[in-house]
Amino acid sequence: MAASPEVRDAIARLGEDDAQLVAKVAPGADFGRAVAQATIDLSSREGGEVYRLAYRLTAPTLRDGMGHEYDGAKGDDPDQYLRPDPDALRAFYDLEGRGLRRAATALRWWEARFEPARAAAPEALVARSLALLLPYHDAAAARRASYHPQAEEHPGIAWGYPAVALALLCAIGAAVRAGSNRASHQRKAVAARRRPRPSRS
Repeated sequence: MAASPEVRDAIARLGEDDAQLVAKVAPGADFGRAVAQATIDLSSREGGEVYRLAYRLTAPTLRDGMGHEYDGAKGDDPDQYLRPDPDALRAFYDLEGRGLRRAATALRWWEARFEPARAAAPEALVARSLALLLPYHDAAAARRASYHPQAEEHPGIAWGYPAVALALLCAIGAAVRAGSNRASHQRKAVAARRRPRPSRS
């Protein structure tokens, strides 16, 4: 794969800035957010094309819903799962190359902006850190000093639950008793119908 001209071209062009990223990042104080947002805006639009090309380039066994667990020890060869489609492969390499250039561009910008700060004197770095941390800790100490907990609550017994349980038991008992009475009346009625009537002379 490394010998293919598309891969060699992508690696050789890593030293170039990505023109699209350069056009989207305006100089300003919010450097990190601007670079991240521009990278996301550009790369997210290419996701659909990545999936389309991957579908064209892969063997059906990788996308039939069953999946395939690659195991090189069992003789699996990645090249066996690629379909011969030179146009799709060329487009895929071009897309991946743009992504690599975009990432390399962002890293170069980051190093150019922040690497010189590492050469600053340790005293300056400590002073800058203290300027950020001390006000934070002072504010936290002030909040702790002014905090007044609410009055302690005295929890009582929640009588509602026992009352509901008792009412439920009474209802169940009444239903059982009513059912028993109905059954008793039915048995008595059946017995009365079966009892022979006295004959009239």
